Amino acid sequence: MRYHKIALLIGLLLLVVSGSVVAAIAPGDQAPDFTLLDTAGKEHHLQEYLDAGLGRNKKASTEYEMPFPILMDEPGTVGRLYGAKTSPHMFVINADGVVVYNGAIDDNPSPSTLGETNYVHAALQSVLAGAEVETASTRPYGCSVKYGK
Repeated sequence: MRYHKIALLIGLLLLVVSGSVVAAIAPGDQAPDFTLLDTAGKEHHLQEYLDAGLGRNKKASTEYEMPFPILMDEPGTVGRLYGAKTSPHMFVINADGVVVYNGAIDDNPSPSTLGETNYVHAALQSVLAGAEVETASTRPYGCSVKYGK
């Protein structure tokens, strides 16, 4: 019981302290830059994370020698149009503009292990061969897409 009272007191103290800070920043305001240390003592700067989305894509394009463009949909217009639920959520479109596949990359949601069946590769191979895509839809996995208003 004593620990609950201490936790409640700390929570109220944090609420009072953080409440004054939160009230100073309203939705629509520019987020002030900050630098914080993590538990290992490494500094993290807000601006580094804001620059990382586009910067990481540019770096990956070079690192992995991607011969195709990486398209950015920051406002989520196309993602909403296609009903993308996760990142990644894959769509394969044939030469006639018809969606022939919608879903996950492969059959393993682990980011570090390839699945046994790569659905996107199979769909592309079918399209290139002029054949029908055998598995046209799977459940996508990954981080959920958070669309702004």
